[in-house]
Amino acid sequence: MGIGGAVASVAGGLLSSRGASRAAAAQTAAANRQLDLQERIYEENVDRFQPYEASGQNALSALMYELGLGAQPTFGGSAQQITEIPGATTQTGGYSYGGPGSSIQIPGGRTLYFGSQAYEDEVSRNPMTSTTTPARYSVGGQIFDTREQAQAYADANPAGGTAYGGYEATQGHQLRTREGLNAIDASAAARGGLYSGATLQALERGGQEYAQLGYDNFLNRLTGLASSGQNAAGQGAAAGANYAQGASNALDNIGNAQAAGAIGQANAWNNAIGNGIGMWQYQNSLANTGGNSGGAFGNALFGSGNLFGGNSWG
Repeated sequence: MGIGGAVASVAGGLLSSRGASRAAAAQTAAANRQLDLQERIYEENVDRFQPYEASGQNALSALMYELGLGAQPTFGGSAQQITEIPGATTQTGGYSYGGPGSSIQIPGGRTLYFGSQAYEDEVSRNPMTSTTTPARYSVGGQIFDTREQAQAYADANPAGGTAYGGYEATQGHQLRTREGLNAIDASAAARGGLYSGATLQALERGGQEYAQLGYDNFLNRLTGLASSGQNAAGQGAAAGANYAQGASNALDNIGNAQAAGAIGQANAWNNAIGNGIGMWQYQNSLANTGGNSGGAFGNALFGSGNLFGGNSWG
């Protein structure tokens, strides 16, 4: 009865350990699925916000130019090509260590040959030094020390794009100006004063008023579009924060699951081994009174073909 109980205790520990391992694996898999879902949602949100953020950035560039706070922007086109200028290694001064058959000339015209002590001493005292110039990068005639700097310049100065034309290039400006002038012409013609001084003054005043009104509206529209881009950027940042929080929770769940699994396995084996040792001590005490149950217990647990012997453990 005691031997059977000990074997059952250890077998129970094995099953409990496997159960804890499987539970940890299941929790880890669920957390990984959560992590994948969080990442997919984040990427989808970024894709949705990107057009609005890009248009807002364009509007901001135009608005900065209109207010005299930035350079004239260029829209469209593609990033300029980056050309790498390879670095170079220059050897200066001293002597380089040669191989068998080599020699060096020292001041005074004396020749020292490889393998001699004088050769070794001279090369050690005056070794050749090397200076390496790092690679640099060229974009549109500009030279940059790092590829990151070159890429930033290429992105900010696209080739083949269209220079921003300002309010005057918009269809709204041309339409409003044309309609306003046509209305003044029609009114003057009806009164027989098409080319009078008053008509010319009205044309000039009307053109200026229409231009100013339209320009003010244009700036308001640019401001609204830039604000829309700002909101899109804020939404993207919020999506990134949500992703970071969700990913952090998922990673915490993975860590907790693996830790719980390891602890569960350790506890299962500790309990099983503790119970087994108790059984063994009990059987050993019986053996000391004349029985041989301790040996039987050891064979039951560790003998070939049993729980810890042979192939049963594997």
